[in-house]
Amino acid sequence: MDEQQILAEVGQGEDVDWEFKSAKGGLPGSLWETYSAMANTDGGVIVLGVRQKGDCFEVHGLDDARKMRGDFWSTINNRGKVSINLLDNEGARIANVSGEGCPRRPRAQGDPQGAARVRGPEPLGRNVSKKLRR
Repeated sequence: MDEQQILAEVGQGEDVDWEFKSAKGGLPGSLWETYSAMANTDGGVIVLGVRQKGDCFEVHGLDDARKMRGDFWSTINNRGKVSINLLDNEGARIANVSGEGCPRRPRAQGDPQGAARVRGPEPLGRNVSKKLRR
């Protein structure tokens, strides 16, 4: 994944597999909830250094990206905080991205085969519409 793809995703906004966090002042506590949710579903990408401003997301960067990366690895390998580390060394990288994410472009909604994605007690997956009517 290159910097242009990250910037394009910022312009489209969050989705089930893309999450943006400001991370000004350090790793946000909600990072671990998002990591856990993505680990229990189909995975995803968490981008730090992006803030939401109204309906738009914009890159604002990190104060000390290298320190934050070290803090991330220390925490993700701490069994008291995260039960299992699913990432390898390429799983958290520093990318130099600049630019605005606005104006926001709408993401495609729905599924071309008529199914929908639903969060529930089981992992995120394709569910037929009759299951959604319950």
